[in-house]
Amino acid sequence: MLNGIVTDYLAQGYEVNVLGFSFSTSLVARLCKEHKNINRLVLISPTFKLIGSGFIPNYVKVITKSLKMKWKYRKNKKAKSKMLKAHLNHIISLIFGVLHSMIKNKKSYKYIYCPTLIMKGTEDEFVSQKQIYMIQKMMKS
Repeated sequence: MLNGIVTDYLAQGYEVNVLGFSFSTSLVARLCKEHKNINRLVLISPTFKLIGSGFIPNYVKVITKSLKMKWKYRKNKKAKSKMLKAHLNHIISLIFGVLHSMIKNKKSYKYIYCPTLIMKGTEDEFVSQKQIYMIQKMMKS
């Protein structure tokens, strides 16, 4: 869908500037691979590496707190069981979906030719400065 929108705008003569945040930065990188005439790119907290990024441990902490709160206020054991199963299925599908997308699009960073701004917060627990350097090294611009 996004690919079609960018194609339409470029065909109409517009300059296209693209912003990607977190995991979507790998999708934006793939978009730049397919459209070499994208004008500018902004990558905010580009997460393209899960191992060593703190994503999984931090996500597990958040989910654990969420589950504890939900369990605390649920009285029906059957409802607790259903809720836990649905929650875990969601977590598993989210993690696998993100992993699949990141692995599929990771190599696309080397096809970024446009001027690119990369930003991350100083207290960002998921994206290390090392990951930023790795992305910069992969890029051509």
